[in-house]
Amino acid sequence: AERGRGQRACEELAHAVRLSDSRARPDSLQLGQAYRNLGRAMIGVGDLPGARAMYARAAEVQERSLGDMHSELATTLYLSAMAASEAGDYVAQRRVAERALAIRERVFGRDHPVVAIAAATLGNAIRNLGDPEGALPYYERSLAIHRAAARPNPFDLSLALNNLGSALLQTRDGAGARKYLEEAREVRARAFGPGSGTGVWA
Repeated sequence: AERGRGQRACEELAHAVRLSDSRARPDSLQLGQAYRNLGRAMIGVGDLPGARAMYARAAEVQERSLGDMHSELATTLYLSAMAASEAGDYVAQRRVAERALAIRERVFGRDHPVVAIAAATLGNAIRNLGDPEGALPYYERSLAIHRAAARPNPFDLSLALNNLGSALLQTRDGAGARKYLEEAREVRARAFGPGSGTGVWA
């Protein structure tokens, strides 16, 4: 039933996009948003190729309408990177993650929490390509930003600790990995209760 509702929502969004596409200018801000919303809906029903195509169209429209250094474009690129990762296309994941990070740095400054997320996403792409050592600077930067926040989000902080610890584990730095993974477990346990601090989020 849930999947059926999602499929209907996806079809309704697709119809809305077709209408927008026929009526809007090629650089319409609303058209870019419509493509992105349809991409999200397609992810929800398991249509990964369709979602990636919609994100690509959204990015093209947003770049024309907003320029190549806008936060909305960065959000679309982030979603595109996540979809590329899910599809196992790590080269594309890295390419769009690099663009998203550059845009968010320009728009928000180097120490904003959304920059931490973008840095971690790029680290994930590099690690997915088989280079955990190359991912470390991005994971370290992400963690530093989360630590410096006035009120660190425990989920984001524990995930940043886990990312760094897991990458260190892959580089055979067992002592370094243990330090961060144990701290990640402690953060989760304090924030979410006993039993939530177990396991490694690879």
